[in-house]
Amino acid sequence: MKTLQLQFVTAANKTASLSVTDPKPTLTDEDVKQAMNAVLATQVFVDADGPFASIKGAQMIERNVTPFAVN
Repeated sequence: MKTLQLQFVTAANKTASLSVTDPKPTLTDEDVKQAMNAVLATQVFVDADGPFASIKGAQMIERNVTPFAVN
């Protein structure tokens, strides 16, 4: 499973993140940047350290699970 992690800096200069599961496989750097700027413009997300103030980074995380036949 892939997860897109969007990292922001809050007004208190702390890191906050949003995770999006199963993002579009064709996302580009520019797509992600535009989405993050839209998040900042709406100021919808506020945590204990204040509103998101700027972009810190973004990364795609891929998790693989391999079960063992132990039964």
